[in-house]
Amino acid sequence: MTRFLLFLLMYSSILAFGQQDPQFTLDQDRNTFTNPALMVDDYDLKLQAVFRAQWVGFDGAPVTGVFQGSYFVERAWSAFGVSAVYGQLGAETFSYTTFNYAFVGQIGDHRLIPAVSIGMISRTIDGSQITAIEPGDPNIPTGKSTGIGLDLGVGLSYMFEGLLVGVSSTHLNEAEFLLDFGGLSRSYNIARHIYGVASYDAHIGNHFRLKPIALGKTDFASTQFEQFLWIGARNLTAVFDGVDIGVGYRIDDAVMFGIDLNFKWFSLAYSYDYTISGLSSSIPREVTN
Repeated sequence: MTRFLLFLLMYSSILAFGQQDPQFTLDQDRNTFTNPALMVDDYDLKLQAVFRAQWVGFDGAPVTGVFQGSYFVERAWSAFGVSAVYGQLGAETFSYTTFNYAFVGQIGDHRLIPAVSIGMISRTIDGSQITAIEPGDPNIPTGKSTGIGLDLGVGLSYMFEGLLVGVSSTHLNEAEFLLDFGGLSRSYNIARHIYGVASYDAHIGNHFRLKPIALGKTDFASTQFEQFLWIGARNLTAVFDGVDIGVGYRIDDAVMFGIDLNFKWFSLAYSYDYTISGLSSSIPREVTN
């Protein structure tokens, strides 16, 4: 009960943090591309694939895919992993791949896990996909250009039984991209993002679980806060562990629903966001396994 009250205190006080990084609904407390320290949990080997479609029904709507893999080496008190992200939004495509390392410091049941990530990030603009209001506008690119930069990140998590608290920063070095469209050059920096997440996995009896999750993020231009609650069954059979049903709220943006089928060696989840912003006719959907 003390740990649950501690979680509620942190849950209500996390800063309301916003989207240059791709946005996801599922597994916010296991998302290693936003916090490499989250590689460490109850499993030595972790493989995860995520697909998300936002603003469904709009031409050029965001589509994002993620692959994450990691392995915990107990003798070295370390976890090693990789995160790969690819997405498209209108005329822009982006990708980044990072290699992640986390060290597990443990005293009793308490774990403090610092982590770092290093990789490459790229942005491509295809001017042929942009329609100018005034044909021939010199500020509208007509070709395609790609910028590539170094990408650094850091993360920290604290774990105690079912409690998890994590803070992290992606794009720590704010890489600069130079895009050249045949004489028309543009440069910009990818914004540094700060994330905070807290969750508590409460096991009630032998066959019931309750898991609230809170997430805050900012890129210092916009902020966003969301909360999600999973309720489900566990330890049902030797193969099928149980099913979780979730509902959440992203402030001023969406009401979120999810279902997660858990087997002993893998899980399959699906989410559906009912948008309450001005894009209310769009329906983001997400699948992860």
